[in-house]
Amino acid sequence: MPLFVYNDIPDATTTIGPTDDHIERICRVGANVLYQRNTAGSHDDEYVTGGVRALKWLGQALDGKPLEPAVGCKWETVTIAV
Repeated sequence: MPLFVYNDIPDATTTIGPTDDHIERICRVGANVLYQRNTAGSHDDEYVTGGVRALKWLGQALDGKPLEPAVGCKWETVTIAV
């Protein structure tokens, strides 16, 4: 099952290190993941912007559109501010 995962790098509540470690671990065993690490905002900001991106990704999945990546893991560093 493909996953979309997001976290903001400066997040003081949900620090990026454990999320990076988890994504690295599941990618090693064959997960299909689009992981976006946001350079902007706070935990609350990422709740808003990440939620919007997640719903867009989910909509594409439910519409049967191809997801990125088709196979494997893709890490992206993005800058998306509120």
